[in-house]
Formats: sequence, structure tokens, C-alpha cells
Amino acid sequence: MSVKAERIEGSGRSQLVQVIRSIGYNKDVTLTLAEVKAVEPLVVRMAGESFDLEEADGDLFIDRNLRERTVNTTIRSISTESADGHSHAIDGEAEITIPSPLKVGDTVIIAMHEVSAADKEFYVVGTI
Repeated sequence: MSVKAERIEGSGRSQLVQVIRSIGYNKDVTLTLAEVKAVEPLVVRMAGESFDLEEADGDLFIDRNLRERTVNTTIRSISTESADGHSHAIDGEAEITIPSPLKVGDTVIIAMHEVSAADKEFYVVGTI
């Protein structure tokens, strides 16, 4: 039995989408690329389309790691020391805000889920 290898062509972004599609094909989910047009609220335009998808419309969902978010963390045994030898030990809880990595002009990966022939949901699952 022989296995025929397919040649993947196009830009690096296009090649990534082709590899993902070939590994996990699901007829109800399609992967495509989109350009970020606005960040808050998120607006994207899928490659080859003339319309924008807007988060406010309710059909565009964003991975939480692509949003600005606040996390709580524990700090243990960090010490600071000034030039004159004065030092402090720091232990405690901290709240850290992690900014969204998305910027206007970025390329994102969209998973398009066809709920029905007339209804689609779009998930922003990552950046390139």
C-alpha cells in the first residue's frame, strides 16, 4: 500500500490552514483566515469576503486568551534590593491584567461552524 503525499502550497498562513484542515476534517466546521478591522468590540473580515463580522451581532465568539483579562496569582518569595542595600521580601496575592494580543491588521484563524443551512457561528481561535 502506498501513501500519496500532497504538496501544500501558498503563503505560510495558507499552508497552516491547509494542514489543520487535512488533519481534522469535519464537514460542519471550516477554518479560514480573517483580518482584524477593530478590536473592542471585535470586527473581522474573512479572506475573500466583502463584509465584516462583528462581535456585537452575536455570531462571532472569541477565545478568552485573545481578550484582555484579569487573573489572580500568588507571589512567593520575591525580594527587592535597592542600590543602598535596603531590601524587602514580597509574598502575597496579586491581580494582573493581561492585554489582548489582537491589533488592527492582525490575521486571525476563524472556525466557521455551520449550525444549519441558514445559521453559522464564527469562532476566533487564534492568531498568526
